[in-house]
Amino acid sequence: MQRDLKSGSMLVALAAGLAAAGAVLAHPPHHHGHGSGWKVPEAEIQRENPIPPDARSLDQGGVLYAEHCVRCHGETLRGDGPDAHDLDPPVADLVEHAPHHTDGDLAYRVRIGRGPMPGFGDALDERDIWDLVNFMRDRAQGAALAETDGHSHDHADGDHHHGDHHH
Repeated sequence: MQRDLKSGSMLVALAAGLAAAGAVLAHPPHHHGHGSGWKVPEAEIQRENPIPPDARSLDQGGVLYAEHCVRCHGETLRGDGPDAHDLDPPVADLVEHAPHHTDGDLAYRVRIGRGPMPGFGDALDERDIWDLVNFMRDRAQGAALAETDGHSHDHADGDHHHGDHHH
């Protein structure tokens, strides 16, 4: 009797999982990707960032960004790096995009890659990927603040980040 119950509940769980997967796939591409064609699983979008955005994480993220991302996404995260020209799809402006995506969503994109952007899941460990997400979010927020009102919180919490790209 035990075995029958178990296999029955397994089937129910499997059916529910398949239904959820179907629901995710049924969403139009612009649902989470802003028309970019990314299909990010809902479970990844909901993933919590386990790494606090402290000075260690932001410094490490800055080092990794300079090493792996700056040639396309640029010093300012605007997608205007020296290797960004004529890429299809075009390089994302992270200042524009980061606020619209969860940390889990961004981490998934870094891990998997798409088109001309390689996935960094093999090159970077999970902690590195979350550090990179923390850095991108922090830098994108700083840039957005600077553009809206020039000197809002920049001096209070931004000063120790300004030299990151020199590492």
